[in-house]
Amino acid sequence: MLRKLTALAVSGLTAAALCGPAPALAQSGNISLELNAARDVEGTCRLIFVVTNNTGADLGDLAYEVVMFDSEGTVDELLTFGFGDMGKGRTKVRTFIIGEKSCGDIGRVLVNGEAACATADGGAGSCMNGLVTSSRTDIEFGT
Repeated sequence: MLRKLTALAVSGLTAAALCGPAPALAQSGNISLELNAARDVEGTCRLIFVVTNNTGADLGDLAYEVVMFDSEGTVDELLTFGFGDMGKGRTKVRTFIIGEKSCGDIGRVLVNGEAACATADGGAGSCMNGLVTSSRTDIEFGT
């Protein structure tokens, strides 16, 4: 009997190993927000974000309060970045123009909180819980 249980346990572990790792958090149950690019254009900095709604629910409005820090770590600006309606599973790309400054002057971008988060039927949501941030730039980005 012990040999059968051991064989079953080893078989289960082998099957789990062959199936690969469990899906990453960014694949379900959250909002993924990526700072994808930072480009200097005509004396301004353009920050390009990719946002994906992995919550499993339609969102009627999505906006975050964002704090810009300069390269010295001092708060420079407090802004609101709106992403609009986000259907479940939807990915959007948004560009935000950041004043008359070079992208090199931005040391850090902090998602300070949600400015708007509503379900498609008008109910309140929580778009900070499970927010996953990442950056493909040299600018530090997170919560």
